Amino acid sequence: MNTRMIKCIKLATFLALIVLHVTHVRPSLRQISPDHIARMKASQALFKGQVKRILQAHCLTCHGGKSTKGDFDLSSRATLLDSGFVDLEEPKSSQVMAVIRHETKPHMPMKSAKLTEKQISAIAKWIELGAAYDEPFRQK
Repeated sequence: MNTRMIKCIKLATFLALIVLHVTHVRPSLRQISPDHIARMKASQALFKGQVKRILQAHCLTCHGGKSTKGDFDLSSRATLLDSGFVDLEEPKSSQVMAVIRHETKPHMPMKSAKLTEKQISAIAKWIELGAAYDEPFRQK
């Protein structure tokens, strides 16, 4: 084989590995929707405008402040998503929504009044849009 053919084979192998990586190892790269940036911007604006205050007032003391009860940590987007209580694929069926809607126990916020429908709707929309933070509540 001549050197040109060897270079072509190497290039074809390299490209095949990239395709394999993107389609099988990193399928999430294919799943980003075309409106992802707009949705995350809207989510972050909703967080800054409403959700951040709700979480600070009703949730952070137990879930990301000095303690983290129930393995549910709201201190950053990464810890929120790692908790498993928020499902960005099926936001309406997220465990966090069931407990703040009082559909399942433990009802949240615990030992406090149920959040208003407006507050619950804001959190639901924020999760639906991607649960973006403007900055973590606390660095880990």
